[in-house]
Amino acid sequence: GDGVGAPDNDVHVPRTVAELVGRSSELAELLGVLDSAADAKAAVTVLGGDAGVGKTRLLTETVAAATARDMTVLLGHCVDLGDTPPPYLAISEAFVRLSAADPQQIEDLLRDHPQVAGLLPGRGARGAEDRLDRGELFEAVLGALNDLANQRPVLLVIEDAHWADQATRDLLGFLFTRIGDERLAIIVSYRSDDLHRRHPLRPTLAQWARLPAVTRVQLVGHARLFERAE
Repeated sequence: GDGVGAPDNDVHVPRTVAELVGRSSELAELLGVLDSAADAKAAVTVLGGDAGVGKTRLLTETVAAATARDMTVLLGHCVDLGDTPPPYLAISEAFVRLSAADPQQIEDLLRDHPQVAGLLPGRGARGAEDRLDRGELFEAVLGALNDLANQRPVLLVIEDAHWADQATRDLLGFLFTRIGDERLAIIVSYRSDDLHRRHPLRPTLAQWARLPAVTRVQLVGHARLFERAE
């Protein structure tokens, strides 16, 4: 699929068991991250699987569930833009979507965390990473997520992390090490079949997996699921 779109209350998402045959345990894992966030235990799930195996469908279900629970949903997609993608593209998209959905909320966040403006086109030093102090930006993003989570639980979804630039991987790793008792759920997806032996996400995934807040979920094809079940 092309990724999860912005939540739309007018869209009917089929909820039948048949639609997600063989995926009930994985869906339960993702919904458990939402439960954890509601209980003020910040949690991360890193969702891997080959192209077409059903990641987007699971994420769509999870986003629909988060929306139904009145969570703030932030969505960002990593995009294949060659060797030098703009830094923080997916995080930038997540805040741009929030800005479009709730302009006043983003103004409040920028007042308290002005460095976040660097992620918004036309609002800061979006073009040049060296004009954004990394430490300040990372703290500002964490602070902004904390502020949002103080209002209501937050789900941050970052899709296609196999295309993430180094800056985005570093920012996510920073968030994963710093979260604790926030009402925050983070789900990061990636395509396993894109991870060649020297892919930069490989060592990053290994580092993330050692963090207390992080759970890894690997989707396998349905045929293999059924074989395993027999």
